[in-house]
Amino acid sequence: MDGIDRIKKISVIGIGGGGTYAACFSARLAEKMVIYNRRRSDDDERVDGLLRDMCDALSCATDCNITGSNFSEDLAGSDVIVIAIGLGREYAFETRDMLFFKNAALIKSTMNDIKKVSPAARVIIATNPVDYMGIIAKNAGLPEQNIFCLGGELDTARLTRYICDALTEKTGRFVNPCEINDIYVVGSHGPNMIPVLSNGKFEGKYLKDIFNAATIEAIKKNTKSEGATITRKKGKSAVIGPGAAIAAMIEKGINGREFLAHTYLNNKELKQLGIDLTFDQNIFMGIPFKLKPGGREVTPIIMSDEEKSDLIKFIDAQNDRNQEVEIILSKTQEGLSTTEKINNFISFLSQKGVIIKPIVGEDGGHEIYREGEDPQSAVSMNIWKYI
Repeated sequence: MDGIDRIKKISVIGIGGGGTYAACFSARLAEKMVIYNRRRSDDDERVDGLLRDMCDALSCATDCNITGSNFSEDLAGSDVIVIAIGLGREYAFETRDMLFFKNAALIKSTMNDIKKVSPAARVIIATNPVDYMGIIAKNAGLPEQNIFCLGGELDTARLTRYICDALTEKTGRFVNPCEINDIYVVGSHGPNMIPVLSNGKFEGKYLKDIFNAATIEAIKKNTKSEGATITRKKGKSAVIGPGAAIAAMIEKGINGREFLAHTYLNNKELKQLGIDLTFDQNIFMGIPFKLKPGGREVTPIIMSDEEKSDLIKFIDAQNDRNQEVEIILSKTQEGLSTTEKINNFISFLSQKGVIIKPIVGEDGGHEIYREGEDPQSAVSMNIWKYI
């Protein structure tokens, strides 16, 4: 097959849009692929239906042996396991944090299954909010060096696209993303993500010398909100971009090329990023790096003082994220009443600057808006899906 390096086995957990596109884009990278999903009932044939559809699409594109399964035992022996389960965003008002309650319990259960049947696999998690999901994977006992979350690869693609759009407008010609160098999105996959473009270049010139400050700020702002923009415009969260980003992570990892992902960094690796601080625990964050035999190589990146300061703020909040994971898992466990779950959900979101209130006279109805917004701008929401 076209001379690319391939691995023995990739497994994809989840048959929604993100999992489907990840499987389609990644099939050429493996000799064998397993599409896995838990059955909802004895007559649930969704995996087989997806498998048939995929095999039709890829029959002449790859010789990968693609199979479907409803049994976690079939994940055994995987080199890479992609996890794309749980809630995605459907509405513009939704934040990644709103998905945390529902998705945390799913990820915890899935990680326990993986640890039993394929403990040495590299795991790529696409379930939001990814800033937390890697912590759950670690708590389940997976090795830190094998935990990766989607984020930086996708966000950097979005950053590149906005830069290209601005350059196309400025130069009057189409600008290919491959013409942009030395840009990254690090730290978070969320509203606090840090687009690093102070050292970015186009045709040998610094982007900061090509664009004015207002244009650069607009590019950063649009990159941070692009996930919500896609959700608002298409009515569901992005799936094609994330699927392609996952495949890119796998392919670049196989070939020892630089890619971006959330992973755990030790103090020595932080220093390679220019963060000369010492922490008692390894930090889970998005960074660029290469996988090497026996380890990995973190990419030193040049950051402005502001970019570095924002990254340090994200790192300093690691303890808070660890505690939030413990709190969420304790508040989503079995045995809690519906009222308790709703109150826990509302309390957590209030800490994130999201206000949720019952709608007077509407049994079970709620409305949502952000701190600083006019309450009259609140929109109705179905709170049940999140708990």
